[in-house]
Amino acid sequence: MKKKKKNFFSLKNLIEGKVIFFVLLVLFGFVVIFAILSYRPPLSFEDDDDASMGPRNSLHTIRLFGDFTDQESKKYFDLFAKSYQDKKGSFDVNFILKSFPNEENKTSVDLANASECAQKQGFFWELAGLIYERQFLFSEYRLENQSNISILSSFTKEIKGMDNDKLNKCLNESAFQGSIDDDKKEAEKLNLKKSPVAFFDNQQLNSIEEAKKILEKKLK
Repeated sequence: MKKKKKNFFSLKNLIEGKVIFFVLLVLFGFVVIFAILSYRPPLSFEDDDDASMGPRNSLHTIRLFGDFTDQESKKYFDLFAKSYQDKKGSFDVNFILKSFPNEENKTSVDLANASECAQKQGFFWELAGLIYERQFLFSEYRLENQSNISILSSFTKEIKGMDNDKLNKCLNESAFQGSIDDDKKEAEKLNLKKSPVAFFDNQQLNSIEEAKKILEKKLK
């Protein structure tokens, strides 16, 4: 007895095929929607006027929106500065520091201005390092009636070649407030609320612990 040939174009098979196709189409649609919702365009940074510790064409770039009076900002600064120093002479990593002071804190704003004034003289990182290192002098260990300028003046004496009179004049005129405002606008575009906020390339770092892990992984 002859076997009956299977008819692939039977109504039953056609219906089953349509159902499978419909299911696959729905699944594909979910994948596309998920991909669209998950997509995050590359972050756009404006680094041209910011102090850069290393070559701008480095393989990786660390960015810190920091506040000189903030202790968490200091932790990030210390970590990133050390990471750069460990790789100094290579093109593995660059460190860019952006001013993101607390506008309600005069000392925070003054120190941001001081760093910009120091950059004009070519001593940004020297002064920034001293400010973070002796952050306590602007808070709990500040002498009575001691001004921010007088504390900064004691720092400039330790930086060979830095002109203290030019720094004071620049500070009194708030000559670089515009640069600080530009960093603030950049932070607002990135939807950043307050210091510190750090990035490794386009990845935002949510804690010091996460920053350490990323640096250990990427900068072996």
